[in-house]
Amino acid sequence: MARDDYGSQDDIRDAKSRVMAPAIFLILVGIISIALVGYGATVGLSDFDNQWAIQIKKIEDDNTKTAEQKKEATDFMAKLKDPLKNGLPIVYGIAGLVGILTVFAGWRMMSLYGRGLAMFVSILVMIPCVSGCCLLGIPAGIWSLITLNNAVVRRGFNTVAGGMPRQTDDLEPGFER
Repeated sequence: MARDDYGSQDDIRDAKSRVMAPAIFLILVGIISIALVGYGATVGLSDFDNQWAIQIKKIEDDNTKTAEQKKEATDFMAKLKDPLKNGLPIVYGIAGLVGILTVFAGWRMMSLYGRGLAMFVSILVMIPCVSGCCLLGIPAGIWSLITLNNAVVRRGFNTVAGGMPRQTDDLEPGFER
């Protein structure tokens, strides 16, 4: 069977033109996320103890609080320091992996491969604090999900994958090119 038995080259061309912009947006979100995570991990973690000491000093120098309030605040901060210091590298690591996965999924999306991965990553980047670039992740994720659920795009992914388009992946009734 020829490749055109599964769908036409026009289906692939139409789908690629529709996914190009949201895929590039996902890639940019991933790159920005990786950059922000890298900056946060190197600068934030290297200066963690110094910044923590500055915040403790601010509490101790605050004239609006009583000595008891200052002690409660500094004790609370002391309890938080080690869990935060030990947990931040894990958070940065997860966000960095999500950034790398976002770039990869966007690249695969442009080639009409890995629709499931692209949908998963589109949802993942919309979750605040999972992606290092949460403000841009929400619109990128929404745009990608809308595009990936378009009938023409679904048909293009199926055609590239070599599978017969399912009835549900057919164009909407009344759709004309």
